[in-house]
Amino acid sequence: MRPARWFHLVFSVRYPCAGLVLRSPSRVWQVANDCIATGDSGARVQALEDRNAIIDLLTQYGQALDYGDFDRLVDCFTDDAVRENRRPDGSVHRWEGREGTLDFASRHSHAPDLCHKHLALNPHIELRGDTADVVSYMFRFDAGDGEKSFIWGLSRYLDTMKRGADGRWRIQHRISEIEDQWPGRFVLTGHQEKA
Repeated sequence: MRPARWFHLVFSVRYPCAGLVLRSPSRVWQVANDCIATGDSGARVQALEDRNAIIDLLTQYGQALDYGDFDRLVDCFTDDAVRENRRPDGSVHRWEGREGTLDFASRHSHAPDLCHKHLALNPHIELRGDTADVVSYMFRFDAGDGEKSFIWGLSRYLDTMKRGADGRWRIQHRISEIEDQWPGRFVLTGHQEKA
């Protein structure tokens, strides 16, 4: 192993704040000095862990919704969460709190009755301590009835996420900006409180 490569490997273990983007020993020393001077290695590692946990949360949401796993779906949201679906026609459907999340989950289609996949892609994550603003694209693919699978819809998730007392990230406010709307498509309306 070349000395520069060996040094980089050892340095990456010793100073994780340097990340994996270092290309030269001179850059390694620059980042080493920055890490030592600012003492930010713990913050850098925490930021990476937070981003990874948020991406896992987006994945958990899609899988739980697609397979009707209500407990895992509800666990994606804070107890006081607000969820809004905004459609191109201007309509807004809203669910609030744990009861609203359960209502949304129980009325949404899922396997095995209807097979579809919600994919959250290209997340842009801005961390702010114990909160984060996350924007991601959503595509829903549906299984065709004797035909090829197709894209059912696309939207953008605008999420405010919060780290709970248990250290887990959850969605506190979600706006689903639905960017296409087919005529005759079933629309899941917001939760109505019973009088």
